[in-house]
Amino acid sequence: MIPLGKLKRLLFIALLVVFGCEEQEKDCAGVAGGTSYEDECGGCDANVNNDCVQDCADVWGGNNICGCTDSTATNYNSIATYDDGSCEDCAGVSGGDNICGCTDSTATNYDSTATYNDESCEYDTTPPTVTITFPESSVSEAVSITCISTDNEGVEKVELWVNDVSTGVTDNTEPYSLDWNTTTYDDGSYVITVRSYDTSGDTTISDPITLFVSNWLLQLNMAWSNFVDGGYDIALGYFNLAKNNVQYNNMDTLSLHSAYGDIYTGIGWCNLRLLHAETARDNFIISQGYELHSFGTSVGLMAAYLELGNGIPIDTTQINLAIEIGHWILSSSMPEEFENDTTINVNDVKFLMGKSYYSKGNYSNNTAEEAGALYWILQLDSFYAYLDENSPLTWNFYNNGEQDYDSFEEVILMIILLLESEYW
Repeated sequence: MIPLGKLKRLLFIALLVVFGCEEQEKDCAGVAGGTSYEDECGGCDANVNNDCVQDCADVWGGNNICGCTDSTATNYNSIATYDDGSCEDCAGVSGGDNICGCTDSTATNYDSTATYNDESCEYDTTPPTVTITFPESSVSEAVSITCISTDNEGVEKVELWVNDVSTGVTDNTEPYSLDWNTTTYDDGSYVITVRSYDTSGDTTISDPITLFVSNWLLQLNMAWSNFVDGGYDIALGYFNLAKNNVQYNNMDTLSLHSAYGDIYTGIGWCNLRLLHAETARDNFIISQGYELHSFGTSVGLMAAYLELGNGIPIDTTQINLAIEIGHWILSSSMPEEFENDTTINVNDVKFLMGKSYYSKGNYSNNTAEEAGALYWILQLDSFYAYLDENSPLTWNFYNNGEQDYDSFEEVILMIILLLESEYW
């Protein structure tokens, strides 16, 4: 039997043999008991600093370059291989879809599709140019004022100004033309300018020109036209306009006197037709101060004197003045009709003479002195000769015996009344 002590020593040796002879585990490099290990990328070494890592795309050992791969984004990275979701729109909004640009409609680079103003707006500060090309001096009635206007962005409109006051007349299409109605202005000098407006709101005022408005002759013609048509109130208004305006025109003395004579004659005739005999007389007298030998003026003055004298009681002084003017007209070399109204002619003078003598009570046919109501009635054109020369108490118009008169005066009166209704 083996002693216990020896047995313990043998057991210890056996254990040493058993454990001492067991094979050690190999590392990733095949070295038993080695310290190398395999990392996530399959690399094998014992250096922890050489282990592979994840790239920005979470790929172990990857070499991705992360960034914005959207070329429309403001922070687009042309070398990025992996979109990391960092793309921003032009407004700096991540994942946004703003369209950046100029949102101010008054800017020259306005972008109607832009949703975000990127402060890129540009503005036109260059004003337009404008020059008046026509007319140059005197104007009347309606006149077209033309101009040239240009601008780097575009002309919106041109506008006519008179004496620094807008007329409201504009034009927005080339060639630019502005129609000015001068008939609403008094005759005289006016400073004309044209203002040009570009599409950006810039404005330029042209160099001024001075135009002389002369409408008195137009107004005078309008006056006589209305007078002939029976529009005496309208005619009177035009005559007064012409009277106020003619003074501003640069005319020689003879022409100015002729103009004033014509105007005051017209004012006289309008008042005569409107039954303002005294005003008519005063204007005819003024007219004679400018033009003495005027048929229309003289006939008008004669009629005014007769009207003023033919009241109750009869004013023979006024009647005699009418007769005096009538004799003067018929003995002078005046025309036998009024140039501004040919319906007023020498027969009116003869008829007024007949009425004047009748008002005085002279109904005679005094051929020696060219006097009497009958005498002057018989001087009228043949188609006004209503008397039977052989029977002055019989009205030839009613020579069938049905019409009788009590006196020669009544015969003359009826003739005058008939002629007045048909002729005067």
